[in-house]
Amino acid sequence: MSQERIQHDQLFKQLLTTFFAEFIELFFPDETKFVDLDHIEFQPQEILPDLIGGKKYIVGILAKARLKDGSGYLLILVEPQAYVQKDFNERLFWYSVLLLQKYRQRVWPIAVFSHDGKKEHPSNFAVDLPFLEDAITFKYYPVYLRKHSWKDYIQSNNPVAAALMSKMNFAEEEKVRVKLEFTRMVLNMKLDSARMSLLFGFFETYVRLSEEETKEYEHLITRLEPREVTKVMELTTSWHKQGKEEGWKEGLEQGLEQGVKQGKVDMIYRLIQKRFGKGDPSIKSKIAMIKDLRLLDQLYDELLDANSTEQCLAAIDRLVPNTSGGSTKA
Repeated sequence: MSQERIQHDQLFKQLLTTFFAEFIELFFPDETKFVDLDHIEFQPQEILPDLIGGKKYIVGILAKARLKDGSGYLLILVEPQAYVQKDFNERLFWYSVLLLQKYRQRVWPIAVFSHDGKKEHPSNFAVDLPFLEDAITFKYYPVYLRKHSWKDYIQSNNPVAAALMSKMNFAEEEKVRVKLEFTRMVLNMKLDSARMSLLFGFFETYVRLSEEETKEYEHLITRLEPREVTKVMELTTSWHKQGKEEGWKEGLEQGLEQGVKQGKVDMIYRLIQKRFGKGDPSIKSKIAMIKDLRLLDQLYDELLDANSTEQCLAAIDRLVPNTSGGSTKA
């Protein structure tokens, strides 16, 4: 796999894991009636074998979600696809079969296509017999970003919509306006700086302005409200300074990691509020002290099993780092 494809996959995985519920709500509003997005558990990275070709494939995003009707769980498989691939539908079919076999959970497969190809991938895979049509039938949900017009989302308050406008359908001469609208959207969302950086980093990876376009964009920015102008200048300065000092790749990865961490902290805090009615900001501040993403995942799992506020607080205290930099309990 090329370095460009690896970078693309990493960008999409970071964006969609940080704003997973927002992604599902954006493209599948009807399906959210069935899925409890307040209870999402991301599964470890899966490497699945190609039983025929002998290769191995890394699964995109795999999340476990509760069903609202109480009938159990399902696995949500999200596969970002940046290039046209023959037999992609068959590959996704085998992913789903192998995951079903391993986890014994129903699988909801989704593909997010961001390439410029004109031809659609088949959204199903079927095995026919001479005497039985569609003996085995598989379907998945496709999302073709290039088929969406960026103009349809400028009134949205969804951070995923803002970021993915960079991969939607727009003319070359619209780039400046697309970035201006993206900027306005993100500023109005009142996100923390880490997740703002994640969104700006994702967007600027795919929408790069020329020197002349940058001057036009900066001129238009001055027409925003004074507080918005100040904020966007702070973000832009911070982002480019980070990129120059640490290298573009390192700066991008750090910004994305901070965004993922903040997303996990927010998800844990929402879980605590919903299960125990604890809305104390000091609890959220304490959770944010946990720097290791794996410990945050561990805390989320423990809180799902906690039966009281006391158990909840004890789990947090046990994983918060002590003054030496480690957690209070391994």
